[in-house]
Amino acid sequence: MASRLPALRRRLASLVFFVASQRERSRVAAQAAPGQRIEVLTAELAAASPPAVLPQRDQGGLTVRQAVNRTLSLDRM
Repeated sequence: MASRLPALRRRLASLVFFVASQRERSRVAAQAAPGQRIEVLTAELAAASPPAVLPQRDQGGLTVRQAVNRTLSLDRM
């Protein structure tokens, strides 16, 4: 993104840029208009939770595999 800023500098001067890291902020700031507001978003990692387990049978009594096979007509081969 930083490489595209010089051509649009004046048109984007009133916008706030949100970036993912200080390194990216520095790159954008070097190309942005003077005084351009650039904010670094910090992501909080969620505690590791086990993946959700999908039920193997829906209310019709089919397994997921059977449902996929039926949808793709693989059960008729």
